[in-house]
Amino acid sequence: MNIRSFLHLPGAVRTGVLCGLLLAVASAPYAQEPEYEEIVVTFEVQRLLKTDLFVLYDGEAIYLPLIETFRLLDLNARTDVDNHIAYGFFISNNQRYEIDVRANRARTHLGEFPLTAGDCIETQYELYLRVELFNKLFGLDLEFDFSMLRVFMKLNKDLPAWQKLERRMAQKKLRRETVALRDVRELPLSRQYLAGGALDWTLSSNPLEDNHYYDLTAGGVVLGGDFTLEASGNTVNGFSPDRLSPRWHYYVENNGWLTQAEAGRITTNGPLARSLDGGLLTNRPQVQRKYFQTLRLNGYLGEGWEVELYVDNKLTDFMDTDQNGEYNFNLDIVYGSSLITLKMYGPNGEIRTEEQFIAIPYNLIPKNSVEYTVAGGSTDQGRETGTFAQGTAYYGVLDNLTAGLATDVPVSAEDSSEVTVAADLTFQPLGNLTLNTSFSPNNEMSLAANFTELSVVSLSAEATRYFENPIRNYVERDYSLSFSASAPIRYKGRYFGLRYNVLHEVRRNVNTTSMSYGLSASLPLISLNYLGRTKLSRNETRTTTTSNSQLIASPNFLRWVRPQFRIDYDHSRNEISRYSVFLSKRLFRIAQTTLSYERNELTGSDLFSVTVDVFTDFLGLTSRVSRSDNQTRWNQLQRGSIQYDHAARNVRFERRNQVGYGAAVVRPYLDRNYNGEYDASDEYLPGLRAKIEGVGGRPTGKDRVYYYDRLRAYDNYLVQIDEYSLDNPLLKPTHENFRVTVSPNMVTEIRVPIVMAGEINGGVRRETELGEVGVGGVRVMLYNLSKETVTEVTSFNDGEFYYLGLIPGQYRAYVDPAQLEQYGYQSIPAQIEFEVAPIDGGAVVNDINFVLTAAK
Repeated sequence: MNIRSFLHLPGAVRTGVLCGLLLAVASAPYAQEPEYEEIVVTFEVQRLLKTDLFVLYDGEAIYLPLIETFRLLDLNARTDVDNHIAYGFFISNNQRYEIDVRANRARTHLGEFPLTAGDCIETQYELYLRVELFNKLFGLDLEFDFSMLRVFMKLNKDLPAWQKLERRMAQKKLRRETVALRDVRELPLSRQYLAGGALDWTLSSNPLEDNHYYDLTAGGVVLGGDFTLEASGNTVNGFSPDRLSPRWHYYVENNGWLTQAEAGRITTNGPLARSLDGGLLTNRPQVQRKYFQTLRLNGYLGEGWEVELYVDNKLTDFMDTDQNGEYNFNLDIVYGSSLITLKMYGPNGEIRTEEQFIAIPYNLIPKNSVEYTVAGGSTDQGRETGTFAQGTAYYGVLDNLTAGLATDVPVSAEDSSEVTVAADLTFQPLGNLTLNTSFSPNNEMSLAANFTELSVVSLSAEATRYFENPIRNYVERDYSLSFSASAPIRYKGRYFGLRYNVLHEVRRNVNTTSMSYGLSASLPLISLNYLGRTKLSRNETRTTTTSNSQLIASPNFLRWVRPQFRIDYDHSRNEISRYSVFLSKRLFRIAQTTLSYERNELTGSDLFSVTVDVFTDFLGLTSRVSRSDNQTRWNQLQRGSIQYDHAARNVRFERRNQVGYGAAVVRPYLDRNYNGEYDASDEYLPGLRAKIEGVGGRPTGKDRVYYYDRLRAYDNYLVQIDEYSLDNPLLKPTHENFRVTVSPNMVTEIRVPIVMAGEINGGVRRETELGEVGVGGVRVMLYNLSKETVTEVTSFNDGEFYYLGLIPGQYRAYVDPAQLEQYGYQSIPAQIEFEVAPIDGGAVVNDINFVLTAAK
């Protein structure tokens, strides 16, 4: 029925129809919107976070807020309210996503997915998704436990929130280390007129024959300098005084004009270097330079960015961009190779990385610096005999340019030696490219280049032209060219190393070209190493070529024995020239035995051998017995070192050489009167460890005194004390770090004062309308006024705090200002000063109490 027909009906009929329609509508059920309840659940990510989260519940499933969940995980999420779209990127900028509620569609890095009406709920500022959709759309494995009202997710270490947590932990550790380095006690170089004593010895013998060789090197401290004496001989010819080689060396501290003086067997430096029996003066650094220059790293990113600075993959500094959106670092560049990395984290989850490789050659000296060496003495070795004087000088013209000049003057030579002069330049036009050239009239001229791209390739090349010279160019060379390249290659998680070297020499009667090339690979079950050699020689009458290859295979899937197989192939003969098998087995951690068999196809001989290596703390021994061609040979090599510890008045034995190196020993003592000096009434304590970079300590004796061997002579070491290595927690070192300069050929004693530590207790309470209540998680800072170090203590749930381990001294306690600002509080009082007295049993400081009130 249409409207026109309805209007032509009688009035009573029209009234009846309308009443019927009204009754039908009234009796029909209403079309209601689904009802959702807002509840609170625990949102927990393994090892990352645990917090309350408001979710929606429809009686069957829960819906998590996408924007808030992603905020907790530091994932990028935004909403377009007008178009009903949620969008952003997941972890990285190239993993973008978009959820279109109107179009019932979701597009993420995992694909494109249709959405149903029950998959999401949209509010004015939030988009709620069913728990299962987080795994489907983003790969986030969320599990809802209704009995515990908990949403749990396993840790994904790629999440920005976890990355941020790790950054915070690394930054906090760096901050602690920086603060700890403020407490450093300087120990000056110990000068002795006659002290120390070390003896390195080597004995090579053949027990089946009456012929044994020995080498001895003695070292000590004489007249404040280090003295060494080398001697050698054998059982056939005996000992000859002519083979003695003495050397005395003196280090001058804090003097830019003179740093070293030497007498005896000396070796000069520079392009005309030679060995002389005489004397030497120089201002070259005693210890190889470390610092070169300060590099400024800056840039613009915008506000809210966090920037971390890494050197050789170690965090060294960090900062947030300033109000202008800029960052600025001052980095000390050291000699050698350094990989500088800037990692930048944006406010919306952006991540950027910049890398810069810098290689500073050791023959490049700082700008405006001058280095010189003057020497004189005699020599009877080689083709030149007589007395000579030498001098070298280097000047840092620019930060990347160093010029040098050297001269060699015969004073009373027995041959036709003449005055020789040489000049050289070192130039670094790029951070990974170094050029070097030298020129010596009537001697030689050379040009060299080195290029390195870290983890990509390393290239070096050199060309040398030789001039006719009967003394120095006695092999009658015209010129030589060399080139080498190496490159690490990564393929499917495996590393392969490629290397290539070629040397071309032109001499008066023959030209030679020598090449070597290799490949190393570490595979899942075996390690392979290939080495090839080719040599081409040409003269006026003929050309000869030799080429051979060697393949070494080392299976690594056997634990009880380490086999190795070698095959040598002669390409000139097109046959295998040699093959061998080695079986090695470690014995009791102090020895290793190797059984080997080798077949030489060119001579038709077989070689069987047994080798035993013994490496104890005091002795190194290698013994090898071999059998070939009905002959048995037995060779032994023994070596070790003896050192006298003048402080402990005992003798120490070491497997490795000690002459020319220094050693240090950490001796803790209980400083009863707290004067920082060892007195007769003080007693030594056992077991204190320390950390010295690059060196491992070794406990000795029943008192477990730790020695640190083979330290660089005259170098400056930072000794970091491990305060937790002491058995008694009440005992603490007065200084956390010591800086010591090590003397050679002797043991440098580091006496560490230990005192009875005190304890402190107090509380942090918050002022409320109902009174004061304890506040947990508040950081209380304990500042040592004399050492300028900070100890951080966190209050318990009831607001109380306690700390055991404060060394005697004056302190200032205060609540962490960053926490006060974050939560809008002020502390009353603002700070409390107190003293930890040096008493037996340790002092106890009570009632360090703070009350938090709303900041005004």
